[in-house]
Amino acid sequence: MFVFDWSFGTTYYVDLKAEGSTYTGTKEEFFSGTPLPLTDAIAGSDGALYFATGGRKLDSRFYRLRYTGEKKTAGTLTANSNAEELRQLRQQLEASHNKKTPKAINLIWENLNHKDRFIKYAARVAMEHQSVGAWRSRLAKAADPDKIIQGAVAIARSGESSDQAMTLGKLNELNWGELDKSQQLGLIRAFGLVSIRMGELSQDQKDAIIAQLSNQFPTNDYALDRELSQLLVSVEDEAATAKSMALLVKHTKEKTITHPNMLSEEVSNRSERYGPLIMKVLENMPPTEALYYGTLLSHATAGWNKELREKYFNWFYDGLNAKGGLSFKPFFENIRKKAMSNVPDDQKAYYEEMSGIYQPGAELANLPQPLGPGGEYNVSQINRILGKGLKKYKGNIAEGKLVYQAALCESCHRMNGEGGMIGHDLTQLHTRYKQGEIVTAIFSPNDEISDQYAFALFHLKDGKKVAGKVLSETKEKVVLAPNVYNSSYTVDLAKSEIVKQELSPISPMPSNLLNRLNDKEISDLFAFLLAGGDEEHHYYGGTKGLEEEEKGK
Repeated sequence: MFVFDWSFGTTYYVDLKAEGSTYTGTKEEFFSGTPLPLTDAIAGSDGALYFATGGRKLDSRFYRLRYTGEKKTAGTLTANSNAEELRQLRQQLEASHNKKTPKAINLIWENLNHKDRFIKYAARVAMEHQSVGAWRSRLAKAADPDKIIQGAVAIARSGESSDQAMTLGKLNELNWGELDKSQQLGLIRAFGLVSIRMGELSQDQKDAIIAQLSNQFPTNDYALDRELSQLLVSVEDEAATAKSMALLVKHTKEKTITHPNMLSEEVSNRSERYGPLIMKVLENMPPTEALYYGTLLSHATAGWNKELREKYFNWFYDGLNAKGGLSFKPFFENIRKKAMSNVPDDQKAYYEEMSGIYQPGAELANLPQPLGPGGEYNVSQINRILGKGLKKYKGNIAEGKLVYQAALCESCHRMNGEGGMIGHDLTQLHTRYKQGEIVTAIFSPNDEISDQYAFALFHLKDGKKVAGKVLSETKEKVVLAPNVYNSSYTVDLAKSEIVKQELSPISPMPSNLLNRLNDKEISDLFAFLLAGGDEEHHYYGGTKGLEEEEKGK
C-alpha cells in the first residue's frame, strides 16, 4: 500500500503482513521531493507508478516512476492458512451486518469473546442487527466477561429501555481486578452507552457503578483514567471530583502531552510553507491531559467544596493569561462559563473575580492604535507608497508587529503560531503571493473567498439573511458566530426557520483596513508580511530573502 502526503511531498510504502483476520503493516519512506505536492496516483498495467502533483493554485505535473534495474521475480505473501481461516470467519460474520440472519445467531454469539479483536467487533455489530428477542436471554445467563461487555454494548445500541436494569446488573457482576486493560476499557464504555442510550440512571444504579469503580480511580494509566473520570463524574461520584482535580493539578505542573509523534523534523523541513510552523506548534503544545480534566470538571456537579473550587478557578486565571493563539482564550472561556453555571448564584461573583473573564471587546480595545493620519487609498496609491517605502527599507521588526496588530491582522490570522484562526495562516504568505497580489487581496477581499474560511449565509422564512461561522449544529438549530472579532457572541438559528444555506459572497475580512495607516505604517506592515515576521530577514538587517528578491526582479 502507498500513502501520499501532499503537504510534505513524501510517499510511504506500507508492507502488509497477515495478522489474525486482518493485516498489520510496516511503514517506510519510498520517495520524496521538495516541493512535491502529491495529489493522486495509479498503478499502471506496465508495472510503473503514475502520479500527479498540484492543487491549491500550484502548477500541476504528471510523473511516471519505473524500475530500471535487473529484473527480479516478484515476491508473494507468505501463505498462512490460519489467517485465511480467520478472514473467512470475519467475513462470514460481516455478512450478517445490516440484515437479520436468525440461523447465524449461534455463530455470532460464540465469537463475541474471540481473541481476535476484529472478529469480536464483527460479531458484536452482527448481533446488533439481529432481533434482540433472539439473544437477550443469552446475555442474561452469560458469565464470560467479553460476552457480557460486547452484549451490553449491542443491547444498548439496539435494545429497549426495559433492558437497562438487566444489562447494568450483568456489568456489575464483573470483577475489575480479573479483567485485562481492553476489557476494563470496554466495561467503562459499556456503562456509558447504557446510561446514554437507555434512559437516565436511577440513584441506586448510579450508586452501584460508584461502588464498583470509584476505588479503581485513578489507575495511573492515561486512557483508563480519562474513561473512568468521565463515567464517575457523570454518575455524580463525589470522590471523583477531588481525584480529577488532583490529576488536573498534576498534569498542569508536569505539562503532560499525550499526542503521538507523527512528524519528524527531517520530513517537516521539506515544507517551507507548513514545516516550521508545525514544528513550532508541536514544541509549544498545551498540556493536553490538563485541558481534558479542566473540561471534564466543568460538568461536575457533585463533590465540590470551597478549597477545590478555589483551586479550579485559579487554574482558569492562569490559563486566561497564558500566551497562545487568539482562539485559545475563547476556548478556555467557554469551559469557564460552563463551570460557572454549576456554581451557586450567591458564590458566582467570588469565583468570577478569582478566575478572571475573557472579554474579546476589551482585548481589541487594548490593541495598539495606528498613528495615522490615514487616507482614502486605492490600489495604485498603495503600490506607489510601497515602491518608495520598501526600496531600501531598513526597519524595526517590533514596529512592524505593532502595525500588524493595529491593522487588526493578528485578530483573525496566525503568523508563526500566534494569532486568530478565522483566516489564512500568513507565515508563508510571501512564498505564495507577490506583493501586488497581497495588496489586491486586502483591498478586494470579496473577489476570491476560500471555501475554508467563507461564512455560511442562511436565508430565513421571514426574508432575513444571516451570515457567520458555523460553530455547531443539531437537529433543531445551528449556532453561528457572526462577528469575526468576537467569537463569544453567537446567534442561534432554528432549522425550521431556514429556507436555504449557501456560502456567503461577502468575505469575513473587512475592506479598507489600510485606510487608518500612514505611509510609513503601510511600509512597516508590508515589510512585516513579506518577511514572514522573521527578524533575520534583510528588511531588518539580516540576509534572508535577498535571493528570492533578486529572482523576483
